[in-house]
Amino acid sequence: MTTQYRFWIFIGMAMLTGCSTTPAPIIDLANSHWQSWQGQALWKTTTGTEIAGDVLLARSDTGEIYAELSKSPIVVIHVQTTRNGKQARWWLHSLDGGKHQGTGSPPTQVIWFALPDIVASGAMTDSTAWHVNTTGAGEINVENPLTGERVQLFLDGV
Repeated sequence: MTTQYRFWIFIGMAMLTGCSTTPAPIIDLANSHWQSWQGQALWKTTTGTEIAGDVLLARSDTGEIYAELSKSPIVVIHVQTTRNGKQARWWLHSLDGGKHQGTGSPPTQVIWFALPDIVASGAMTDSTAWHVNTTGAGEINVENPLTGERVQLFLDGV
């Protein structure tokens, strides 16, 4: 059985057996408080599986983030943070890892939480595990050399 075949079986099982969590709030990315980027992404997971799809990244002027990788009609990974006063919340929904949420800072090992800030600033600020390489043509490569995880972004208008 090939790795890709196992991956799709796992995704199907995860979709059928996902756990219940409070849904992430719906946000209006067209609001002037949000800056967003769209394009294509190639994600190489820590297991070596490569997934290509459409990417949508956004960051608000209050530091909230939104990131989604989809392969129509399926959302492969969705992360989001919100801030209500001093309280911060985060959500992570992925086909291979189920649904998770928490308060405070999101997990730093999940690159999708950092991608909007990386695109906005062009560099990694909070973690030395991720190496960022940008080109002038809207391509941004983010890689963790210890785990082998990598995200290549090809963004429109960057």
